[in-house]
Amino acid sequence: MNKEKIAIIYTTFLRNSLAYETIQSIQSQLSENCCLLIADQNKDNNRINQNPNWHYTTVYNLPYDIGLSTARNYLIKRVSELNYSYAVITADSIKFTKKYDFTPMIEMLDFYPKLAKIGFNIENRQNFTYDLEISPKHNKFIVIKPRRSAFLTNNVEYTPCDMCCNFFIAKTSVLKEVRWDNELKLCEHEDHCYRLKQHGYYSLWSNIITATYLNEKSNEYNVMRKRLYGEFKEILKKKYNLNPDGSWLIYNHKLPKAEQL
Repeated sequence: MNKEKIAIIYTTFLRNSLAYETIQSIQSQLSENCCLLIADQNKDNNRINQNPNWHYTTVYNLPYDIGLSTARNYLIKRVSELNYSYAVITADSIKFTKKYDFTPMIEMLDFYPKLAKIGFNIENRQNFTYDLEISPKHNKFIVIKPRRSAFLTNNVEYTPCDMCCNFFIAKTSVLKEVRWDNELKLCEHEDHCYRLKQHGYYSLWSNIITATYLNEKSNEYNVMRKRLYGEFKEILKKKYNLNPDGSWLIYNHKLPKAEQL
């Protein structure tokens, strides 16, 4: 049973075929101490319809394609106004397979002042834990294996890292302090993780919570994402004064051995 007030926030855009399944599965997690806030960025003729059978759930109709970063910042503001101290966030359509108690993660967040978030496990999608930095040698973002060792707490293994998958619990206060960049509709995850690091925060990853990834996107979504990815990649390069040529992010293990950090 969750003792602290938690808000689960879910943003949806051009994925209504999966949104209702995701929302229905999240219902199993909700209680008087755990609500669901949804940011709907769809066109007016394709909005999420509030279901009277949904409990502790609020749908916010935001402007079409306002962007994931802006939608998340909007919801975090609502979470803060509702006096919820913690937020569970997903960028994807997911399905919970059982009810979870978030209390152990909240205790971890409270115990470590500079712990910003704890990432969770997503089945049917690659999970990752990386440290993230800008390589002076390449003037690009580079991801490397976590330098800090995993540890056990109450028989649960946690891996310290700078970046983990986009499904996590965090302190509302931290997400208000380090907001997502509204200019970025894509590449926002790497940017936000790096800025958390710049503010002295770090993350943990654990499989203590698991959800299944629902991988089905509309053709309109896929076409738009492919077209816009290059645009936001260039915005990120300019933001950090990165090498303008080629990719903005490289994986350390894919570099020639002599060039690895």
